[in-house]
Amino acid sequence: MSKFLSGISRKSEIKSENDNIDVSKKNLIITGGNGCGKTTLLNDIYNKLSTHLIQRNHQPKNQIENNINFFLSQKENAVKGSHEYHQANDQIRYYQAELERVWGGIQLEFEDINNLSLLLSEGKGIIAFFRADRQALIQAATGANKIISTDESNYLSISNQNLGSTFEQHLANLKTRQSFAKTHDNNLTLFNSIENWFSELEKNIAYLMEDNTFELKFNPDEFKFFLTQEGKKPYTFQTLSSGYSSIFNIISDLIMKTEAFKISPSELQGIVMIDEIDAHLHVSLQRKILPFLTKTYPSIQFIVTTHSPFVIGSLEDSIIYDLSSKQHFKDLSSYSYETIIEGLLGVPVVSVSLEKDIKRLSLLINEENYDIAAIDEIVQKLLPYRDKLDDESAIFLIKGMNLLKCKARGDK
Repeated sequence: MSKFLSGISRKSEIKSENDNIDVSKKNLIITGGNGCGKTTLLNDIYNKLSTHLIQRNHQPKNQIENNINFFLSQKENAVKGSHEYHQANDQIRYYQAELERVWGGIQLEFEDINNLSLLLSEGKGIIAFFRADRQALIQAATGANKIISTDESNYLSISNQNLGSTFEQHLANLKTRQSFAKTHDNNLTLFNSIENWFSELEKNIAYLMEDNTFELKFNPDEFKFFLTQEGKKPYTFQTLSSGYSSIFNIISDLIMKTEAFKISPSELQGIVMIDEIDAHLHVSLQRKILPFLTKTYPSIQFIVTTHSPFVIGSLEDSIIYDLSSKQHFKDLSSYSYETIIEGLLGVPVVSVSLEKDIKRLSLLINEENYDIAAIDEIVQKLLPYRDKLDDESAIFLIKGMNLLKCKARGDK
């Protein structure tokens, strides 16, 4: 199935060079320095999509222009200062503002906007925006309750709202239905179907948790789900770490959309925007999150922002756009993260390496029992770059050097 968005263009308010992004109906990764406007760009894209595809309360461009011309004529023929003159002037201002709101600003090029509009109305497509400060707000289940009522009249509103808060309630409802299928209806087909659904969910969460021992366990007495991992205390959807809370804000909503529309993840189409997709994620998960989403939802066009070289290099057949330099890149998955850091993000690889060493040194010199050999190794590595260190890093280096001197003198 084809992706819908093929191009994005926008006049730059800061630089003379405009943004002209050739999306080529692919997933888009937007990067760039702090303050270059990545979040603003995503907001502009979402607002334009929402105006044209969700709200749908606007007039065609030529009709608005005709209205402006009509009231310009009315104004010219009216006596200045008269009621008719001011009324025409108000209408001109209104339609000029409407022309800018609907048809001005950022411009989006589509492969087939009418088809996307139809999919949204039929419960087969979504437009979604996950903001940088997202956190999962999954509410605890409260018994077997119906949570989503869907028909053609509310498909469009559902496509644009986050349903993730009802995720655990939906899981509890499925467990209840599965139990009735076996004990009351003797419907083994339904029982096995729900069992397979949970197995797939558990497998996906285990992949994201990077733990094959992960299990999703349901306690029927508490009507609650527990996430279990070997060597860890069981926890709940309400006590997720910040990184996994950020992820579950996304996947719980996407799962609930497919459940509400009664379609498979591979059938769900549309455009999903994620600001700072790497937020709160450790490195290995930064590599995994975007490939996981695009594999699970292959018909969704993802537009994400990131600072992470691991995200930038994680996806094949994608477009990378550097908002700072206005440059396009195609498929950086075959490049090392060091190359991406230095070549695209403009950060010397040595600075990344030094930062890791300094952090390790700061930990070593604060331990009760010093590992002198490890401290000496890092100090020798940092010494050639002493003049390039910031004040805080230089202090750690000096402390490390002093410890080595004390050790050499035999001081305790």
